[in-house]
Amino acid sequence: MGQRRLFTSSMVLTAILFVGCAANALGPTRSPSDPLPSAVTQREASDLMFKYSQQAAELRAIAGRYELEAQQFARVRGEGDEQVRRSLENAKALWAAADEVDQLAREYRRAVP
Repeated sequence: MGQRRLFTSSMVLTAILFVGCAANALGPTRSPSDPLPSAVTQREASDLMFKYSQQAAELRAIAGRYELEAQQFARVRGEGDEQVRRSLENAKALWAAADEVDQLAREYRRAVP
């Protein structure tokens, strides 16, 4: 049980790290609806597009694993188990983070001819 909790905590921290790296790549915090920074060259926009696309894919993969974990816990322990709820919450947060990062990738994709 302790190893499973440690693994889950490690996965959450990894996901937070990915999201934090994505947010720090742009410098100041901004929302996806804000315009792209004007100081970004086409090459930088291309690089950021690639990095954000990769991060979104990684976050989606982790979210999918959390959903599978929740399904397994639900089969073994029942739908109302606390670990099922936590795994589903983690998956939901990761899906949202992946969507946000993917939106940034799409914005940078528009900046590349």
